[in-house]
Amino acid sequence: MRRVPYGEGEIEFVVGLWFDVDTVSSGTAEPVDDLAAAARDAVAHPHGSVRLRDLAREAVARSANATAVIAVTDLTRACPDAELVPPLLDELSAGGIPAGRITVIVAVGLHRATTEAEKREKLGDGVVERVRVVDSDGIDPSKWADLGSIPPYGVPGFTQRIVKDADVVVATGIVEPHQYAGWSGGRKTIAIGC
Repeated sequence: MRRVPYGEGEIEFVVGLWFDVDTVSSGTAEPVDDLAAAARDAVAHPHGSVRLRDLAREAVARSANATAVIAVTDLTRACPDAELVPPLLDELSAGGIPAGRITVIVAVGLHRATTEAEKREKLGDGVVERVRVVDSDGIDPSKWADLGSIPPYGVPGFTQRIVKDADVVVATGIVEPHQYAGWSGGRKTIAIGC
């Protein structure tokens, strides 16, 4: 009999003698004492990129009415967006894109739409009251933008029109295995979620 972590508890199962079993363990990491401070520091000191505020300034220089979209995962992913999104909003604002031109899109993919209470749980009251928060819609093609053929396989690509039309797009997410997309987070938040 074997036991593995599952949700808040464990699940028990039998491994037959003929099974070839490998045990894979995650590496360890130091816990983050103050996640909000760590998020602010990460936004202020990005790895391999200019600051988000500089990207926003470039967008505003190209178009005075530049817009931004922040794509976040829904409640099926344990991403701490209530701590991650506020410093992103502050950076976009510092770069010249005000709250009125920023939208947070909950990348629900084909999951059900989120409720107002779930948006507040995921993002915090401050974010929901500061900017427009919407769900992506994988059912209504009138909300999609055609991206054409996506290399290398020539697969047709679509995303939410609001994402394609934004001057700056940011995605949050966690990196974990995903049964269809390979890995969650980053591009999956946009490519699958939106």
